[in-house]
Amino acid sequence: MRNFLEKTFAFLRSKEFLAVSLTLGVPLLFVLSLLHSIENVKFQQALACFAVLFLVLAGFSFFLSALRLWVSDLFHVVVLIPLSLLIVAGFSLVHTYGRINSEVLSSFVYILMNSNLAESLDYISVHGNTFDFLLLLVLLAFPFVFGTLRRKYTVLSPKEIRVGAGGFLVVLGAATFLSVPKAMARIVRPFEDGERQYSTEKKELASLSASSRWDDLKVTRSIPADKSEETYVVVVGESTGRHNMSLYGYERDTTPRLNQERNGLWVFSDVISAHAHTIPVLQTVFTFANHERPNAWEDTPDLITLAKKAGFKTWWLSNQNVLGASGIWMTGVASKADVVFYASGPELYGPTKAYDENLMEAYKKALDDPFSKKIIFLHLIGTHQPAANRFPEKFRVFGPASPRPASYARVFSKAGWRIIDAYDNAVLYQDWIITQFLQLLKAHPEQEHGAAKRAFLYFSDHGDEVLNIDGYYGHNEARCSRFMLEIPMIFWANDEIAKSFRVPKKEMEARPYQTDSLIHSLLDLFRIRFERFDERRSIFSPAFKPAKRWISGIDYDVWRQSPASDLGRITYPPVGERHFLADIWLHRTDSLPKFLALADKFGGFELDLVIQPDKGVFDVTHPPVPSIGLSFEEILRQPAAKGKYFWMDVKNLNPGNLAFFQKHLGYLDQHYAIKDRVIIESDQPALLTPLTHDGYYTSYYLPDPPEGRGVPSGWIEAISKTLSANDVRAFSCPDSSYEKLKDRFPEHDALVWYCKDPDERLRDKRVQVVLVPVKTADDR
Repeated sequence: MRNFLEKTFAFLRSKEFLAVSLTLGVPLLFVLSLLHSIENVKFQQALACFAVLFLVLAGFSFFLSALRLWVSDLFHVVVLIPLSLLIVAGFSLVHTYGRINSEVLSSFVYILMNSNLAESLDYISVHGNTFDFLLLLVLLAFPFVFGTLRRKYTVLSPKEIRVGAGGFLVVLGAATFLSVPKAMARIVRPFEDGERQYSTEKKELASLSASSRWDDLKVTRSIPADKSEETYVVVVGESTGRHNMSLYGYERDTTPRLNQERNGLWVFSDVISAHAHTIPVLQTVFTFANHERPNAWEDTPDLITLAKKAGFKTWWLSNQNVLGASGIWMTGVASKADVVFYASGPELYGPTKAYDENLMEAYKKALDDPFSKKIIFLHLIGTHQPAANRFPEKFRVFGPASPRPASYARVFSKAGWRIIDAYDNAVLYQDWIITQFLQLLKAHPEQEHGAAKRAFLYFSDHGDEVLNIDGYYGHNEARCSRFMLEIPMIFWANDEIAKSFRVPKKEMEARPYQTDSLIHSLLDLFRIRFERFDERRSIFSPAFKPAKRWISGIDYDVWRQSPASDLGRITYPPVGERHFLADIWLHRTDSLPKFLALADKFGGFELDLVIQPDKGVFDVTHPPVPSIGLSFEEILRQPAAKGKYFWMDVKNLNPGNLAFFQKHLGYLDQHYAIKDRVIIESDQPALLTPLTHDGYYTSYYLPDPPEGRGVPSGWIEAISKTLSANDVRAFSCPDSSYEKLKDRFPEHDALVWYCKDPDERLRDKRVQVVLVPVKTADDR
């Protein structure tokens, strides 16, 4: 054994091993520096991971050589563990970027830190395969196997060690600083942000659980206090999307029992989750946090606290581990319930197979409790991956002999069909579980003291993508799809509650809704009133108004109406894809005669606009040229404007007129359908951000570069910071400036003018529009 280790470490500190590491690491780092503008960010990140991995191994070899000068070989055993961990970490990062085809986001790290051993094993069983494990074993065995193949190695001299190590550190530091700061930031920052969020919420756990935090809370009921029974059951599913439920039109009969109950149910057809991960979803369901105020959970009470303040006895019955998919934050909130039950017991790491029927006895006890005002929360394991672990054998109905649904016509592999069959069987089991919970509530004897009020609500935290698009199974917001977000929401109420509704059933079922408003619906259902309650966000209310539905800064409803939605992946069109049918537009169309004269020659027109709230118009003029009283709306009224694109160069956008600007844009969109036909350009990117969120295509008007040759670094850095801090779709500048920027900011489109050869410039896929001037007698 000693001889084996000595040979291994002799190899690790040899010139041969050093040469291999540098030969692999330095070229990769050089390639990365040349390809800093590549559009495939995940490839860039994977390249950075490999480059750093090999360069660190080279540094490791230097370390061993230096260590050999004064320490015996046996002491080197202590570095085996760090080396192995380094290889595993590098492999894991590359696996995440490559096989799962995803970036490491801070939310992903945060979810990881909230996970446990059972959930991690489930994840590995789904996303790992034989090739992955064999490759990892090869990497781990590399220094040991190759270290014993030769008997003699070329050893570095002390002088070579000192000179080489010093030079290596200088070169590596300079190259890393100059070439890969952004790539490394993408790798390191998510881990820092995720760890910071986890640590912060861990500290918050004590205050979340404290009973005295909301002693002075003012909560009322919208109905008179009495002794009549009120029992509300809220069932939170896990990873169950509506696309695999026959209740929602799926070809396989996966929900036969719910189908039979259909006439007595409200089956909401257009509900989406606020996120693709459990923890952020539950933070928005159980608190007033939403996309407008994501941190509102920190300074507002949660739903369980409000229910208890209103006089309800509360139950939290969970079939997830204490620290499972719902994480430390939900554990703190759940602990406030009067009765808390985890089917897995108090252990942090429960079994990987835990069927939801394990909650049945605790649920029956809750129904039998004589307290008159009850709210029972059931948190299921649902169809959480691997779905094969989520149903008993008697529910294995779908298999190789089952007919194949048409919606999976592109799936051919046996492994793929095993996943689909397992998921459909898990949904079939959920159909039975949900119906059992509902039937127990319906059949339970009513208490005395007046007519009982009973209601039952089921929704899933999020869905799963089950090989619907490109062979991916699971949920990940970094590669979000509609299959991860479009969830079932099913409601039942007895006559005492149903007769109080003032909205027709079909109208209520069709309402577009997102779960970050669900706390308002639940408070409305429970007849609890609190100062933060907003009746317009309750799906049960006649005052309901559809709210914007955001997914990672993208307007879901705008995206859903676009051709890109057919692909299923929720994202803006990638940089390089054409957003507009026309790509050469007319510059400075600041008069109506000029527009009418050239309307049949161009598909798009650039207009200089001045916001005039006092007159209620966008005035078409380019200051300091005097206004001629031409409004943007007057141009839109022209028959020639139908189907044309417009570049709105807004000259005076500021915080004081932003509200009017948004309102008037809405008016113009309502009357002339301009949202998909305009570019909104301004030198105020912070004010463009809310317009981007409203679904408009926005562009940051870049400042002019300092005079002189070359690329001014300060100018580049200022633009980079501005684009990073704000949400805009593109940047716009003269062609001479773009020439200095064409390899920068690959995540943004480009719009240019003063271009000598528009056709040549448009060969650059990032350039969406080129403005060209045409002189007419009507120019001002």
